[in-house]
Amino acid sequence: MTRHLLLVDPDSAAADALASVPGLDVTVARSVVAARAYLAGSGFDAVAVREDLDRDETLGALAAGLNVPGGVVRYADVGALTARFQPAARGPVAGASTAPPARTGDPAETYDALVALRADIGRVAHDLANPLAVIAGNAQLGTELARDADPDGLLAQTFADIAEAATELERRIRDLGALRARIDTLTAAGASGG
Repeated sequence: MTRHLLLVDPDSAAADALASVPGLDVTVARSVVAARAYLAGSGFDAVAVREDLDRDETLGALAAGLNVPGGVVRYADVGALTARFQPAARGPVAGASTAPPARTGDPAETYDALVALRADIGRVAHDLANPLAVIAGNAQLGTELARDADPDGLLAQTFADIAEAATELERRIRDLGALRARIDTLTAAGASGG
């Protein structure tokens, strides 16, 4: 099972180190303000924040209010942070596999492959939804600000184009949801033996 971590760090060293941890999906927020927006819009299993960034511990309170199961981990050392999220440190990662299943025609393997595919689709949709929410929100704000500051309308049109592209991406994310629903139907039939 993939765990979703919100990493709050403007430096890329921690994100680079965590990228190699199997079964860990990392979303990076470069500031506490950005992290609050991500937390409010998505489900994470844990939050890791560099010690010096969240001095008033607002992320801890927000994570508790949103029932983030792993809470907030504060770190100074990237190596220790990476070790904390290694599979051996938290037990085996259910459903994680480094190789695709063999093609034997075994219904159980097909079922397992569909379950893994469903999880992958969910992860991709989740990864797209977070930055998309930021893009859509900023496009709306930019459009409103451009109305007063842009007499020829070029800037307003640019933000309108961004908002339109965000809407199209939202439709594609819903398409991913429909694919997951189809897989749910197939796996339910497989689990019931039909």
